Amino acid sequence: MKHYLWAVLVLLLTTAAVYGQTAKTAGAAQARQTAQTVPAVQIGQTTQAVPAVQAGLAGQSAQSSQGRQNRDDRLTLAVVGDIMLSRTVDQVIQGESWHVPFRPIPERIKTADLAFANLECPASFRGKPYPGKPADVTFRANPAALFGLKYAGFDVVSLANNHMNDYGPLALQDTIASLTALDIAACGAGSSNREARRPAILERKGIRLAFLAYA
Repeated sequence: MKHYLWAVLVLLLTTAAVYGQTAKTAGAAQARQTAQTVPAVQIGQTTQAVPAVQAGLAGQSAQSSQGRQNRDDRLTLAVVGDIMLSRTVDQVIQGESWHVPFRPIPERIKTADLAFANLECPASFRGKPYPGKPADVTFRANPAALFGLKYAGFDVVSLANNHMNDYGPLALQDTIASLTALDIAACGAGSSNREARRPAILERKGIRLAFLAYA
């Protein structure tokens, strides 16, 4: 299983590199700014990319942890609604970068001890559209878009919604594996009812919290 998760993370990094290259070709000024703050990931350099991303995330975590230590011992939660990374949002990500949809919010989200959201689409290259469902409401995001959730500071997401099965069990499996590789907990969906009902349990400041999601 560990080897599979590493393979998923390498795929995410490689896909993120393709997005980065697209932004560079377009000559977007924002892409140049992003390159100064986000570890560079190039196709064919995945052995260097994984430590680079880990170092970048560790730096973000250290800054966030320092800010949290300066506050009192209250446990704070940030809870938001739907995050849909398909259709027009996906086009923006492909044209610029995966962090663009989340650019305004990390400062707000990361001040909380735990952040929760509803991921309103699978993130995968696999699967087939759900039979009979209109194409304009059948969602699937590029897996690299999930880097935005990590960048924004989300710790746990709900997968219990009417779009998570838009591309079937393979896309759902990939979504869960990608979130796990990014150390983002998930609840509300799985390969069985037992898995879907399993809570995501996280601990902060010595307090354990269980997250359940139903739709």
